[in-house]
Amino acid sequence: MENTPERSDAEYRQGWDEATLEADHWAAMSEITPINAAMLLCRLNPNEQSYDDAKLLSTDETKPENLVKLEQRLTDLARTVQKPRTLRNWH
Repeated sequence: MENTPERSDAEYRQGWDEATLEADHWAAMSEITPINAAMLLCRLNPNEQSYDDAKLLSTDETKPENLVKLEQRLTDLARTVQKPRTLRNWH
């Protein structure tokens, strides 16, 4: 999907997220685990790779340690304040 003057950055990102992360699928879920949320927020699709594999990857925006630290913080939050969270809630 090409980013052209007719296509805004937000539209480009939305198209990329849907094509790569299955964003609509995850956004429709009523509860997302801390691990899945951390992966998605680091632009990694939990349906395409395991958390253990993802911990070894870098993206254009994150390094492996970013994913690990984010997952640790989200897990801590989930233990401290126990309630269902959507992907939007995690974001």
